[in-house]
Amino acid sequence: MRLIDYPSGDWTRWNPDALDRLDYFLAQLKFQGVYWNINLLVGRVFGKGDGLDPAISKLDWKAAHAVGFFHAPHLETQKAYARRLLAHVNPYTGIALGQDPALAVVEINNENGLLHTWMSGDFDALPEPFAGDLKRQWNSWLSKRYKDSAALSSAWGARRDPPGEELLRNPSFADNAKGWVVEQHRGARAVCTAANGEAALRIEHPADGGWAVQLNQPGIAVRHGALYTVRFRAAADAPRRITASVMQAHEPWHSLGWQTHLDLSPEWKTFAFTFTANADDTNARFGFSDLAQAGAVYRFTDVSFKPGGAIGPQEDETIENASIRCPLRADARPLTPGERRDWIRFLWETERAHWDAMRRCVSEEIGVKAPVVGTIVATSTPNHMADFDLVDTHAYWQHPRFPGRPWDQNNWIVKSLSMADYPHDATLTRLAWQRVAGKPHMVSEYNHPAPNPYAGEGPLMLAAVAALQDWDALFYYTWSHEESKTKAGRIPHFFDVGQHPTIVANLPAAALLFRRADMSAARERVTAPLPPETEIARIAEKGRAWSVLDLDGLGIDLTQALEHRVALDLRADADAAAAPPPVPPAAARTEWLADTGELTWQLPEKGQGLFEVRAPRSKLLIGRAVGRTVDLGHGVRVTPGPTSLGWCTVALSLLEGESFDRAPRRALLTATAYTQNTGMEWKDEARTSVGTRWGVAPSLIEPVPATVAFAPAAGPVRLFPLDASGQRCGPAVEAAAGGSLTLGPPHRTLWYEAVFAAP
Repeated sequence: MRLIDYPSGDWTRWNPDALDRLDYFLAQLKFQGVYWNINLLVGRVFGKGDGLDPAISKLDWKAAHAVGFFHAPHLETQKAYARRLLAHVNPYTGIALGQDPALAVVEINNENGLLHTWMSGDFDALPEPFAGDLKRQWNSWLSKRYKDSAALSSAWGARRDPPGEELLRNPSFADNAKGWVVEQHRGARAVCTAANGEAALRIEHPADGGWAVQLNQPGIAVRHGALYTVRFRAAADAPRRITASVMQAHEPWHSLGWQTHLDLSPEWKTFAFTFTANADDTNARFGFSDLAQAGAVYRFTDVSFKPGGAIGPQEDETIENASIRCPLRADARPLTPGERRDWIRFLWETERAHWDAMRRCVSEEIGVKAPVVGTIVATSTPNHMADFDLVDTHAYWQHPRFPGRPWDQNNWIVKSLSMADYPHDATLTRLAWQRVAGKPHMVSEYNHPAPNPYAGEGPLMLAAVAALQDWDALFYYTWSHEESKTKAGRIPHFFDVGQHPTIVANLPAAALLFRRADMSAARERVTAPLPPETEIARIAEKGRAWSVLDLDGLGIDLTQALEHRVALDLRADADAAAAPPPVPPAAARTEWLADTGELTWQLPEKGQGLFEVRAPRSKLLIGRAVGRTVDLGHGVRVTPGPTSLGWCTVALSLLEGESFDRAPRRALLTATAYTQNTGMEWKDEARTSVGTRWGVAPSLIEPVPATVAFAPAAGPVRLFPLDASGQRCGPAVEAAAGGSLTLGPPHRTLWYEAVFAAP
């Protein structure tokens, strides 16, 4: 619902109908005992009605949000909106929203940060007056750090090296495309032609992955510490973003000091970059990637790669005249390592000041008693977010990717992969290492997006790792984006879980496991040092959008989160953090056992993962165990039968009783496998996309064939199949004490109620 009366963009003009519906909804949640989270900035559009320059409309909506990190009028309109919303008295409760005990959390800005926005390139075209405002603050910051321009140039390592000989073979495409390599992977097809000094690359079949189609020239020698300048002109059939780089033409394919995004258009653009090589290499390559976009045609001409060039402030840039340029655009002059460190520190300090101002506005001025969070670790930093009451995170296993236009509903990919098969790449271990020691930890968005056939595993694996790590709050994203789809009877879209059969079926078991603390928290604690100075240095060296901090560079074995409680220690000594201890090669491991003994993750062979939980009241089996009898402890043994994926989830949750081997009374048994909508049309055999053909109701499910056996002490048991509303819907299956129950056909269901009798 939109509170602001669009299109005015005026925060003082609210839609009374939307406000009434919000009030009523929040009141009903409260009366049902449900707490709520208010986020102050998610999809809001800013306009001149907010007191901002009309140029704000030239920016992408997300970049427009980030202007508030440094532009005072933007910050003030955010504060004014917060005051009005949180002071608003709900007529259905008689309490101001910000004072209501049902308010669980206030979040300042969803998935945003100043560093993140710059790294994503969303400030490349920052218009006036915002660019001028940022430049003024940048020069003021530099003037306090350096006494004059000479000191600045020295600190930044400014250089002027004369140009050398051309390093490329056939740089002008005079000899067709000789010397150039067109790489095609993952089924992508591309055709390159050259004439009249111009190369044209046409994508005939797109593919997923930035490396699926590349145009490059290998065999170039570069020297560590030497300056190099690349120049070229480029265009495309439509607005497209690609990547240009100089990197190793061999394993491990590391960057050699330069990589940047290019925003191309049908009009020719001239690009020039100077960089310092970060290693010696006799087989470097210069080229372009991220080209495998549907229907794309790229053109390149006047290409050059030569030694020499100039880095650091230009002759017209001085501290004395406050004329040092902000490095906003991807095609601006290159940054020396010293200049990048200063720019990152400036953005880091500016962003922190914004978070502090908004936190004080909400907590101190408005007087909100609920915990306040800034945004998520990933778009901001652990040290910034630790200034708030709790630290928040988001993650998605196999988030949709869009090879062409962003969010093109007909051209997207969701990889059909089970996280149970990929412990080394699991989103959950990375989430665990985003925790800050001594701070509550929240995951306010999580999902295994549809139509991934393995999506049902998401709630269970999230709850299990969260319980092991002793996290504090979990939100599965999202019940429904549209009211019309809340009873659609089919899977509506990527993230809507309210009508997703296997996700919804597993939510009760996940909630019971997490909320009842069925699993014990890990006993041993492992931390990694990350004081502010280390954080800033790491961002300057390795930071990137959506992962502002490079966790991999901290010497962390991410999979330790499957065994022990893990966190970042922000108060550690900076000297100790400068040289992290070497980490054993985690990639060689194939089994992890939590130090509580209640969680196991096995990978006996690639693509054959098995995730298990053996807590007294909650049992989980997720992965590939067809025909194997898995002992889940306390007398519970599960033997899955064949499914179309060779994969399933089985969850057992005690509803009455303390343990499955000590007089249990009732339990919920949930078993899921493949699901899809009626008439859903896959575009490929790998089941990575359906485009816009999601199908119709009803969703179809695959019952899981399996046998489940309990300890003799559990006594005789009857198993009742349940319908979609959780009511008994068929005759019970019975087993004597110590016997086995059979699931699956003919029962057309995902869950069952088990009722035990004393032996």
